[in-house]
Amino acid sequence: MFKQQKSKFLGIVFLLILFSLIQTAISKKKTSLLANNSPKTETKQIEKSSETQQINFPLKWRTKIGLTTFRSTISYSNGKIIVGSNGESRSTLNDSSDGVYVIDSKTGKILRHIKNEVAGDTDINGVAIHQNILFFGSDNDRVFSYNFNGNQNWSFETNSDIEGAPSLTDITGDSFPDVIVASENGTVYALDGKNGNLIWNFQNQMEQAEGKYEYLSSQAFMSSPAVVDINNDGFRDVLIGGRNAIFYALDGKTGSVIWQYHTGSGIHSSAMAAHIDRNLRIILAESYSDIHLLDAKGQLQAKYELSAPSGGIQGLFSSPIYTPNGNIAIGSAWWDSQDDGFWLIPINTQNNELTSPLFTGENRVSATPLVADILGQKEPQIIIVLENNKLMVSSESGDLIATMAKEAQVEATPLIADIDNDGKNELLIAANDGYLYCYETNGGGSIYWGQFRGNNYNTGTF
Repeated sequence: MFKQQKSKFLGIVFLLILFSLIQTAISKKKTSLLANNSPKTETKQIEKSSETQQINFPLKWRTKIGLTTFRSTISYSNGKIIVGSNGESRSTLNDSSDGVYVIDSKTGKILRHIKNEVAGDTDINGVAIHQNILFFGSDNDRVFSYNFNGNQNWSFETNSDIEGAPSLTDITGDSFPDVIVASENGTVYALDGKNGNLIWNFQNQMEQAEGKYEYLSSQAFMSSPAVVDINNDGFRDVLIGGRNAIFYALDGKTGSVIWQYHTGSGIHSSAMAAHIDRNLRIILAESYSDIHLLDAKGQLQAKYELSAPSGGIQGLFSSPIYTPNGNIAIGSAWWDSQDDGFWLIPINTQNNELTSPLFTGENRVSATPLVADILGQKEPQIIIVLENNKLMVSSESGDLIATMAKEAQVEATPLIADIDNDGKNELLIAANDGYLYCYETNGGGSIYWGQFRGNNYNTGTF
């Protein structure tokens, strides 16, 4: 009797489990189709071929600057290279190597080491530049303005660390760029570029289960804001995502929320705004696998979930860029294996689908891809640096054109620019051995996206 009851019971349990699995599968399928706005397609993995070149660009100079991160900028202005540093260690207080380095672009000689003499953590990541003026935030809860000679113009005290790069845009109408910067506590600040006075600030919030709101106390904004006019009032607005899984569009003049968009996980990556077939599109990546394509009103146009060859998630700290041929390029970093690498996702502009991504698996990629000619092909290539001492060069069709060995692992996005006016592009790489390396490439001109945020104002807009 007991065996019959047990058998009957197990049969019922089996049917319930089977029914649950079927319902879950149907639900996931519906969610996938809805979220992706298109049927899921298979990822094509790109392999190295016999036609892949091994390149070895000549080293022009190298300079010790300390450590950098995937949020660091490397910029060229007026014959000088500007780069922020986390010093000898990203966690050491009172590190004498922290700060901003102003370097002669032709020789690599350090012309100025700008370091505010405030005790504590003085790491610097991103720097924005207007003419001969530098703007940057520090891990010591401050935003600074300096000139190239090391003279401080002003400082502003924030409520927390500044991890991302500041962006510049004129929101006061005085024809001088103002500063947009976000803190790790969850505040976006708009500061007058001339004097550092506060124009407005926005405090990030998170909705709790009970329906109340609680201000975040740490690690809210790790990314850099993009600035673009989305409400057609003649002033650029602010686009930024937080670790609370909300992406915000803020009015550039007032800081008020124009719209907000919820993602499935927090955001470390910095968004890009681009005009695609004359329509403004916002490309953002959340930390766990998903790429989102939004319109200027914050409406989802397309979404794609990137999946590792083994089926695992993809960690997206790299920032997405839009390439000349209509692809989204981004790196992934999670597994420290061939499940990480470089992704190229075509955009079907007829129906806003993101389809058939191309993947080159090699190692972690936290840096943002660049698009420029470094091979002398008279047209730009896609350049990706990995965290395993390698650089890859890809075509728009996803073919692996060339690879190059590097001196050390790299997390920061390189700079590609003609920094000595000889008609050839230089490639500058800040490696994890603390050195900034300058190579002369074979290419010239044709720089489409040559630095982390696209330009010295760090607008993140093409």
